[in-house]
Amino acid sequence: MEPIKNLSEISVEELVEKARQAGQEFKNIKINQIRRFLDGVRRIENRIKAKASFDEVKDQIVLLRPMLAYAAGRKGTKEMKGFMDFLDPAIR
Repeated sequence: MEPIKNLSEISVEELVEKARQAGQEFKNIKINQIRRFLDGVRRIENRIKAKASFDEVKDQIVLLRPMLAYAAGRKGTKEMKGFMDFLDPAIR
């Protein structure tokens, strides 16, 4: 699957289709690997719901990138590397 370079350059329909394809491609990733990343996202979401400004959570968002890179490097799987490549543009 071709990684998304810039989210602003694709339509919502294309994004949904890419997400569907990604779901198929990443089905061999262990649940706990995805859960660790999702926990980080949820912590950020909770801070935003508690009225934190973007500047207050920006560093936490940026730190999601090395979290994914570490998981991809540690597991060394093609799927985890693809997962990282798929989510990195959204984080940036």
